[in-house]
Parts: sequence; structure tokens; C-alpha cells
Amino acid sequence: MEDGNLTTLTDILYQNVDIYENNVTMLGLQFISPSARLPMPSTAFYILDTLQYKGMEVVDLAFMPVNKQDIGFKGSLYILNDTSYAVVKADLGISEKINLNFVQDLQLVQEFAPESGAWILTKDQLVADIALTKGSTGFFKTRSVLYRNHRFDLERSHPFTAARKTYGRKKALINGTTNFGRLPGKKNSPNTRRASIR
Repeated sequence: MEDGNLTTLTDILYQNVDIYENNVTMLGLQFISPSARLPMPSTAFYILDTLQYKGMEVVDLAFMPVNKQDIGFKGSLYILNDTSYAVVKADLGISEKINLNFVQDLQLVQEFAPESGAWILTKDQLVADIALTKGSTGFFKTRSVLYRNHRFDLERSHPFTAARKTYGRKKALINGTTNFGRLPGKKNSPNTRRASIR
């Protein structure tokens, strides 16, 4: 296996996936997110059931590409059964008919919980079944991340605070003139210094 291919396979596990974006880029391909804001005629949605999940009533919404060869996710969303329609859990997979080079199967599970008035990611798990050729023995790569102890009360410093300098009018004027260098068609007087940015 070439180094470039191994890097690509490793990149699968360590990329950030935001299901709230319209498109999710994986392996250089654009997958339409099941929670995209745009109408998706290429994805079919089915309400399977309402159920209790971690003490919340959720709607189990299944989805799949209309054409099994389209690049899209299949799986289910647990959507809170209230007016917020917040995604509580996303379970995304890929169709076995699409061609993703070395990836035979892919499963992404994300869970969200309410905290400080917002729904935040609490679990992010990705499992990839990778094989060099169709039907050959491959291997599984897994990434599991649990997010805990979120802090929302921290003050953020301005990213340019340390480097920021303010120059007043005196430094802006050099020898009483606003001529900051050679103007086209005019010569500077010998008393005018050239301003430069270093």
C-alpha cells in the first residue's frame, strides 16, 4: 500500500463531520447531509416510530438514497418530538453499491445533548471497513470520541491583542507631510522620509 493511500485512509478517521452542514466531504466526495437545509429529491425519508431515548421522546426518521448508486448516506436520525426538532442522535452509513475505493463500509454515529441552552455534540464514533480489493480480507479502523465537561463561561482574548499597536496622528505624519513614499509623477523633498512596513 502506498503512503498516500494510507494517509487517505487515516484521514477518514480524523476529519470533522458536521451533520448540520448541507454537504459532508468524505474521501474527496460530497455526501448530502440528511439534515441539510436544501430540498433533497435524491433522498427518501420514512418515519419509523416514536420512542423514548435517554428520557426524551424522539421520532425515529430513516433515510436512504433514492438511487442506491448515488453518493448519499443511509441510516436514521432521532429527532426530538417537540417544536425544536433537535437531532438527538444521527446514525449514518453508506450504500454498498457506491464506489469508495478501499472503503467497503462506513458507519458514523453522533449523539447530542442539551447544555446551556444549546444542543452540543457529546459522542462521535466512526467505524470504517477497509479492504484493498472487493471481497478480500480487510481491517476495521475505529475512532470514538466522547465530549464532556464543556465550558461556556471562558473569556476569549482577541487573537491579535499581543500584536496590535495603535499609531496616533503624530506617527502617521512624517515631517509634516502625508506623503508616504514616492507618488507617481512627483519627487519627494529631501526632508521627507519614506515610510515602509516591515
